Amino acid sequence: MSNIQSKRIKNACTNCRRRKIKCPGGYPCGNCLQANVNCLYEVKPKKEVKEKKGITKRMTATKSLEILDSRMLSLEKAITSIVGHLLNPNSKSSPPTDLNLPLKIQNPNSQNSEFENSSTNEEESDTSEEFETDDVQEYESHVATSPENHLNKMKKSKLSTHENKTEHNLLHNRQLETYFGTHSFLCIFSEKSLAWMQETLGPKKSNFVTPIIRLPIFLKTRMKDVILKWVDPTIYDRKSRRQLLEKPFSQDSEFIFALIDTYYQEIIHCCLVINYERMKGLFGSYYGINGYRKRRFKCSEFLLMTIAIAFCLQTIHDERLNQSHSSNPRHHIPGPLPESIRSLSTEDLLKMRNEMVDYAIFYYHRISVLSDGLETIEAILLLITFVEANWFFSPVNFILISVAVRFAQEIGLHRAESYISFPPSEAERRRKIWWFCHYFDMEICFRAGKPPLINYADVSADLAPNAEDSPYNTFSPNVDIHMPSMGSKLSSSIRQPFFRDDDGNVLLHQYYFTLLTRLRTRSYESLFLASAQIDTFEKLLRALDKLNKEMFELRECMPIENQLLFYNHPSFKAYKAETIKEESIENVIATQLTYFSHLMTINRLPFQIVTPDHDESCEESLIYRALYLDSARTILHIVLALDLRTIPLSFINWIIFFPFSAFLNLLGNCINKAGESDSMKDLGLLIDVAVKFFGYNNRYAEQSDNPSAKVYQQRGSVIDLVVKTMLRILIKILEGKLEVDILKGNDFLTQYLESCEKNYPYIF
Repeated sequence: MSNIQSKRIKNACTNCRRRKIKCPGGYPCGNCLQANVNCLYEVKPKKEVKEKKGITKRMTATKSLEILDSRMLSLEKAITSIVGHLLNPNSKSSPPTDLNLPLKIQNPNSQNSEFENSSTNEEESDTSEEFETDDVQEYESHVATSPENHLNKMKKSKLSTHENKTEHNLLHNRQLETYFGTHSFLCIFSEKSLAWMQETLGPKKSNFVTPIIRLPIFLKTRMKDVILKWVDPTIYDRKSRRQLLEKPFSQDSEFIFALIDTYYQEIIHCCLVINYERMKGLFGSYYGINGYRKRRFKCSEFLLMTIAIAFCLQTIHDERLNQSHSSNPRHHIPGPLPESIRSLSTEDLLKMRNEMVDYAIFYYHRISVLSDGLETIEAILLLITFVEANWFFSPVNFILISVAVRFAQEIGLHRAESYISFPPSEAERRRKIWWFCHYFDMEICFRAGKPPLINYADVSADLAPNAEDSPYNTFSPNVDIHMPSMGSKLSSSIRQPFFRDDDGNVLLHQYYFTLLTRLRTRSYESLFLASAQIDTFEKLLRALDKLNKEMFELRECMPIENQLLFYNHPSFKAYKAETIKEESIENVIATQLTYFSHLMTINRLPFQIVTPDHDESCEESLIYRALYLDSARTILHIVLALDLRTIPLSFINWIIFFPFSAFLNLLGNCINKAGESDSMKDLGLLIDVAVKFFGYNNRYAEQSDNPSAKVYQQRGSVIDLVVKTMLRILIKILEGKLEVDILKGNDFLTQYLESCEKNYPYIF
């Protein structure tokens, strides 16, 4: 026998294990040799070692933050519950929010839910409809079936907490509670107004008001995707942040310049803040071309450029929906569109637009804490125009203008003495920025029903010291401006370069718009301020007479071809059709609509507040009522006369507040005075505007199939719902008062009104 022994193998072979005999080991083993069979050894798979759960070094920073955030929120929830029981030990839940303040709307779907981290924007869009249905189902499970019961129980409504909700709980954790002043058009949706409508309709038709009662739910679901962009912005890693702070834009400079050259000058409200030449210079410095040297950029400058690109991309998308991009005469480059724009797919366009919006929010969060100076204020003002022109009403703009105004006051733009040490050109730029801060402050004040931020008693920057003696202002406009009530100092401000173009021509509409903004400030201080002395009708009469006089002085000082005319003036149609130049049409429209909207707002006040000595049938009241209603009708006639195909959708979205407010005010008067002779005529005007203007705006939302695109068309769908629902209510009230069947034989109008129930069944 050989002394060489085979190597011992630890495991038994397959045959020995199967026969359950001792395996001698080796390869092959002795048993397999005797049996003359193949000897096989199976290899056991290694057991996988499970990683321990919890926070480890291998986990990403994002995951760690999510776990910590979840724990912190759980602690906050527990502490809140404990404090609630300590403050009110006999109550199982917190008391309902007081609704006694005027026009204070509380969301019936408010709840105390836990914050969760949101997912991507695409997931938010895909689940939008799902959460709309969930909201309404939850609402209906806690509200009585009749709208009357809901109005009686709205103060006590407290709905249960959602379970297993993700990113949408970011919006569910707080009550949607908002205060609107008497200068807001939303007074028609007050609890008292809705109850009166239900009583007028009667018990059988009171369900027509149900969609308006449930409107807060609809608004919340439409605003989710937009607000989540701000409260839970995109998270960037270190590499992405560095790219955003150094080189955020495409390397294809030809494409970027094609965007700016082709579309930027069309966006008139952008050009007023940052003109085309300066914007083009920023991109020239970024790419180091067109004679510009490359340099480092501030976050504020990146925000300016980002919003400019986003506006241009949105304009391309709007034109494609309107099918006019190949022949739009408003482009500032002759010939066809550049190939880089024509070859851009809709999917890529929307993706790039969404990226620019995310970038803009990133830059805003950085500069809102620490200002870069004038560029920061300009960037925020441009961001305000984008939000207001593309998204539905949200609390964002009120916060944005607050930051801009505070930064402007921080560097003294509101005080005349701060301009003395600067050269004329720099002083003019600073004064222009302050004027825009003032304008946006008053615009958002009257649009959203909020108080203004600027205390005009502390402002002295209307006209810089010795401005009239400055060599920078040595031109004499060929126009006679005389407004005694505004004072000669204000009228002389037309000498400022802000009110003239590159050729030295006076930009009258910009000048009148500035005067109008000051009149709006004075109106708020006289009528809507908490300390305003209007507790009697006589005091209100004096204040209104003075303000109306100033408003008509402004109108009379304008040249005849530019005067602001009511719809029933003989020259109104000729003025609209013949005297507006295409390049200034947006300025003209904005001035007209703002003027008549303000005239409507101040003259409806006697019918909103109660004074002991007020008689609505007295001569003064009839004068105010005529001004208020004629102003509303004029606004509606102005928008009906527009050729919407030649006006950018972003500008339509910017001005849509004015016809919407006029529509609701005129409709409210028709409801209150249903028996008057003008009611049927006004109804015809309201229907025309609903179909031709609001319907045109809403069709963009209907045409767009992309979920991310629908975020930017929500304004049209919300207004469409409100307009159709309020028309249904008005028609039912008129039919009851006048004993006529308005819809009989009118199939088009019937289908138009019923379409809202088909499109939004979850709130009916």
